[in-house]
Amino acid sequence: MSVTIRPNAPYHSRYLGAPPCTPVSLKSKSRIRLSAATTTITPLTTLLAVLEAMACARPLVVTSVGSLSKIVEHEHTGLIAPPGDVDAIARATEALLERPAWAAALGRRARRMVEAQHSFDATLAAYRALYRQILGERAFASPASAAVAQ
Repeated sequence: MSVTIRPNAPYHSRYLGAPPCTPVSLKSKSRIRLSAATTTITPLTTLLAVLEAMACARPLVVTSVGSLSKIVEHEHTGLIAPPGDVDAIARATEALLERPAWAAALGRRARRMVEAQHSFDATLAAYRALYRQILGERAFASPASAAVAQ
């Protein structure tokens, strides 16, 4: 199988509306997800697209720029290629297509990671911990207990 990737190829997109709350969307129908960013600042939309693909249990090929290499663990939840290395990106993509069982296992592990670290409950717990660290426990006291403390 040969994979041809054209850098800077034009693409077309169409806004289809807000995705449903569950990770079942158009992305869930693709076999793999490729995010070949070349800048060191990863746009939030790219990070969200990667997390959405992981939530849909899709194996990933990303480049090692910005936060992508912190979200995707090489050969555990996806594959990481050097930015701008079209041959490495093509080899990684080809590896996923040639080994569908392995690709599916990467996708399943990616989904479990997103559920554990990026779910609503996990995000809420992280924000609570951050607020407690910054503001101290008094910020989370009920109004009644705060009045008694004064």
